[in-house]
Amino acid sequence: MIYISSNNLQSGMILAQEVWGKSSFLPLVHSGTVLNPSIISRLISKGIPGVYIELAGCEDITVNEIITMEEKIRVTNEIEKIFKSLQFQNCNIFNCVESVGHIADYIVDIVVKNHECMMNIIDIKNYNEYSYIHSMQVGIFSTLIGKKMGYKNDKLKELSVAGMLHDIGKVNVPLEILDKPGALTSEEFDIMKNHPSYAMDKLSSCRTLSKDTLDGIMTHHEKLDGTGYPNGLKNDEIHPFGKIIAIADVYDALTSDRSYRKAWEPHNAINYMISYAGTHFDVDILNSFLLVASAYPVGVLVSLSNNLKGVVIDTVPGLPLNPIVKILTPGEHHGEIFDLANDINLLSVSITDTLKDPEEISRVLKENSDFSLIKKANQ
Repeated sequence: MIYISSNNLQSGMILAQEVWGKSSFLPLVHSGTVLNPSIISRLISKGIPGVYIELAGCEDITVNEIITMEEKIRVTNEIEKIFKSLQFQNCNIFNCVESVGHIADYIVDIVVKNHECMMNIIDIKNYNEYSYIHSMQVGIFSTLIGKKMGYKNDKLKELSVAGMLHDIGKVNVPLEILDKPGALTSEEFDIMKNHPSYAMDKLSSCRTLSKDTLDGIMTHHEKLDGTGYPNGLKNDEIHPFGKIIAIADVYDALTSDRSYRKAWEPHNAINYMISYAGTHFDVDILNSFLLVASAYPVGVLVSLSNNLKGVVIDTVPGLPLNPIVKILTPGEHHGEIFDLANDINLLSVSITDTLKDPEEISRVLKENSDFSLIKKANQ
């Protein structure tokens, strides 16, 4: 299967993986569905950025999920309930934190048991539920990084809880600031910069939260060079949990649609973060992040520096910019596997970009399909 953005979908394509909306009861569209204009319009209207479709010659490409989309939606719904409860002054903090702890237990259990331990799928992110999805994603990413750093289960749970609650202070920030489409004024940014402190005001009375968890929440916007907030801490003044959450937070934020900008592609986000290694982000922790992040997730169509086109079929931990690619361009290399991380004969070959031009994508699809899939679906 391959990943196609919703704007490039065509009638007759066959969905290779279920697409989920906000509800966890039923998929929005089932796998095996033959797409038509009505279904495509529905996917676009629901804010689905893209889907996985079948393509002849790519049937053996599979995407391994650490946590299924159905489970992610269930977790997101639970986080939404918790966040909404915490908006009230008289809410039971202990019960809310206990609920987050149960979610953290679930995440840690899955991450510890998963040997591959990479986020290697393009996630469906609906802007309307951004805060809750983002909190879940940061919890998962932080746990993955912590595992690579050698943290044991108890410490991973504390980190996961910190990741999921890192933005809880934003419940005290006015929506007109949170959702502002343009740049914040200095006064508005001052309010935004206080959200870690707001979180402490809300959570510090809960004795079931460890000091590490609270320190991680408090310091997740600090930067190594002292330019972060709210206290301008530097280097070792920043708690390790804060350094981990900072990386998970920035990556997920950059790769998500926001009111003021469109989502970045994973490889652009990773290149950006690498450029700030040692100034904003801890180098060792960033290296652990690169072991679990995919710059070019499986199923993505890419263009190579030698003008060949291909699809990513696997990723290499620690070398996110150099995945394994199956060539789709007709000719002598068609169907060949290019291991851009380990093949010394391919040292001069690199990915230049993902395929975005609709005409170029259509040409690649037509060159690699005799429409047998569409014919089979119409029988």
